[in-house]
Amino acid sequence: MDKGRRVDVSGKAPSTHSGARMSQLVKNLNRSVVLELLRREGPLSRTEIARRAGISLPVVSRLIQALLAENRVVEVGKASSSGGRRRTLIGYNDAYGKVAGVDMGATKTVIGLTDLSGRMLWERRVPTAQLSASGNLIDALAAEIQRAAHEAGVGLRELVGVGVGVPGIVRNGVIFEAPGLKLSDEEREIEKGLGKRLDLPVWVDNDVNAIVLGEHWKGQLQGVEDALCVAIGTGIGVGILAGGQLYRGAHGAAGEMGYWILESAAQLQRDADQYGYLENIAAGPGIERRALAAAQAQPESLLAKRIAAQPTPGALAATDVFAAAAQGDPAALEVVRETTDVLGVALGNAAALLDPEVIVITGGVARAGELLRAPIAETVARVAPYPPRVVLSTLYEQAAILGAVWGVLHKHESSLRINVE
Repeated sequence: MDKGRRVDVSGKAPSTHSGARMSQLVKNLNRSVVLELLRREGPLSRTEIARRAGISLPVVSRLIQALLAENRVVEVGKASSSGGRRRTLIGYNDAYGKVAGVDMGATKTVIGLTDLSGRMLWERRVPTAQLSASGNLIDALAAEIQRAAHEAGVGLRELVGVGVGVPGIVRNGVIFEAPGLKLSDEEREIEKGLGKRLDLPVWVDNDVNAIVLGEHWKGQLQGVEDALCVAIGTGIGVGILAGGQLYRGAHGAAGEMGYWILESAAQLQRDADQYGYLENIAAGPGIERRALAAAQAQPESLLAKRIAAQPTPGALAATDVFAAAAQGDPAALEVVRETTDVLGVALGNAAALLDPEVIVITGGVARAGELLRAPIAETVARVAPYPPRVVLSTLYEQAAILGAVWGVLHKHESSLRINVE
């Protein structure tokens, strides 16, 4: 046997094609590592990039030369000197392209355009029902993304990727469960379908997972390794950050807290036709349903008067209930107390199980502010052996958009290209 030839465990010599593929894989990996390092911690000198990335300086120098030619990175001045030659600093070019981030909810879809640093440039809102009623949700979403780019004055050639958060269980870009959306088999293949229609890299995940990524990148979870994000809106979902990484579970369904039962097994029978006991009580529609019942029982209450003043009879938002409670209305205060009690117990149990450092409350109901947060935090502190900080999101809907942007950047960083044709 020729000892100069390498063999694998099967005894066969590696093919030239196999070696070339491995070489390209290593190049792409190095490229991705360097770009993410500069995006997260730059500007840095070539020497510092090599040290932090664990890549040899000659390889880094060749890579930076190629990235400068592509305009992916830029030279941004000189590092301070301790006596030797001042090194040139390399920075991430945030203006290289634009990314579309989509927060698709059960009731509305928000499309945001950002630069590569996550700076929000434009937002467009559209009812989710309008997308679903168009005949094909993927076609409709692609058209709305193109329309948002046009309104923002962003050429389609400037878009380098699309990230989407959807209200359901997602595995490998395919939607397996989405109770709020009626999807065909084709529409479930949203990552593949949207990528084909827009000819762009696409990343798709659960909307609350996207919120976690957005909060970790730009919001309340910066620098935090273990946390929960609870989104309270039309439904209730929890995103789990464990050791700085998303925890998804065996089926991608981790964090479906809306299904939790906090009373007894008898609740299974009583709410058999509902989408989860906790959601039925403490999500937006559950709050509104209980508020309407409370107003009927107390027709002289402020809550009843607020309902009567609505343009649409019987229409009410959860935030209206909290607003009436803030004015001391007894009927609204009782609904709020029930809501915060059940959420406090649920999140206290979750904190006892997972030991997070922080719990972030977000979603439309979170706009109620301290009336929602404070009693939940008090209950969590009584239940959990090591109580986490309970905070309100400062990003709200933008968290899912930014998380979707981060998702596509993180997944496709090494291959993002401006369309120059």
